[in-house]
Amino acid sequence: MAVNVVLTRKFFDADLQFIKNGVKEGVNIIIPEAYTEDDLMKYAPEADIFFGPVISKKLCEAAKHLKFIQVPWTGVDNLNFDLIREIGVKVCNSHSNAYAVAEQALALMFDASKKIAYHDRLMRTGDWNRPKPDKSNAVSPFSGRISKSQVGIIGYGHIGRIIKQYLSAMECKFHVADISVKEQKAEGDIQYYPMADLQALLGKVDYVFLCVPLTAETRSFFGAEQFAAMNETAIMVNTSRGEIVDEDALYKALSEKVIAGAAMDTWYNNPKNPFDTDCKPSLKNPFETLDNLVLSPHRAAMIAGELPHLEDAVMNINRTVDGLEPLNVVSVENKF
Repeated sequence: MAVNVVLTRKFFDADLQFIKNGVKEGVNIIIPEAYTEDDLMKYAPEADIFFGPVISKKLCEAAKHLKFIQVPWTGVDNLNFDLIREIGVKVCNSHSNAYAVAEQALALMFDASKKIAYHDRLMRTGDWNRPKPDKSNAVSPFSGRISKSQVGIIGYGHIGRIIKQYLSAMECKFHVADISVKEQKAEGDIQYYPMADLQALLGKVDYVFLCVPLTAETRSFFGAEQFAAMNETAIMVNTSRGEIVDEDALYKALSEKVIAGAAMDTWYNNPKNPFDTDCKPSLKNPFETLDNLVLSPHRAAMIAGELPHLEDAVMNINRTVDGLEPLNVVSVENKF
């Protein structure tokens, strides 16, 4: 069957070529002259799929043949869920970059635990960071242990499950909190917790991975209370969205050594364009001065020579050609 896909945002040339190369015969990629609502309205009546994060009541009402809106990444923080429920349109996101994000999460875990970047910075100045007799080292020079450690995973979706899969080879024990869990239970090497019991989980783990989407319910949900529940030797890793962690609470927990360390790939202040060369991760707190924090510039989903965030999106277009329902339909409830 013929399928008309209307792009609702401008894509990089490489992304656009990947989409064109990946779709089946019969797919018509429609590229508007501009991406204003008025311009998109010209093409809405013939759209089977809107490809991009734009959701407008006016556009959806004009698209009489619309099957779904495809968001070409995982994050749902820019979606208007009230509008989605009102107009009853399906919205799909992409999870094909989950392996890349999980790999980055593990890399950050190892760096924060083994203090690789920290030692690297010191060695470039000739400092081998030996333990000082007066114990005045800014950060302990010793590594943490990862094998057979206790690992917490908050949010057990695609990324959380891959993290668990990778770390299972190191004989870790897992503590999982997820909205789908109704009561504490043990299955194999996983202890499950409902989100209401998150504090109990945090007191038992050496590492905690934050893998929840950013929604109204999860914004700043991880704060002072959660850091206080963690062990002072524990490390937090966040490859989700910076805003799910309370910014001031994070800075306080790290600067006052409430926890041993953290590693973050997403932040509170982002470059306004790809060519900004001076953009601190926060306008409020000097995170860049902390030695017990590993900073990563929102790079988890990027793989050289690949475009993993688009694979599921293209697959959904092809499923439509084959008369199949799309995958990764976002829950309209989206409750934490």
